[in-house]
Amino acid sequence: EWEKKFRHPKPASHDVIVLICNTGLRSKWVAHLFLDLGYAKVYYGKDGTNSWHLDPTLCDYNSYEFGSDEIPAPELFALEQVNFDAGQRELAKLGLLDVVSN
Repeated sequence: EWEKKFRHPKPASHDVIVLICNTGLRSKWVAHLFLDLGYAKVYYGKDGTNSWHLDPTLCDYNSYEFGSDEIPAPELFALEQVNFDAGQRELAKLGLLDVVSN
């Protein structure tokens, strides 16, 4: 039923859950719901997507023209080994991650 409703497999309790919304308030609320359901690695963007425009180093997204039938081809990239702890520390240092705990 989960896959039918969300078109994605239900995350396992050991999966990393990252949530984002405009301000961070809804994602923080949902993070607490995930924790109540037994998920251990739940994170949310502290200030949401509204804070992204404050970073002058971010580039514009080059999307295709709305309504166009021509969809841009994806750019392939090499997969890298994920260092979860280092990533968590970096995001927290930048103020982009607020770890939720019970």
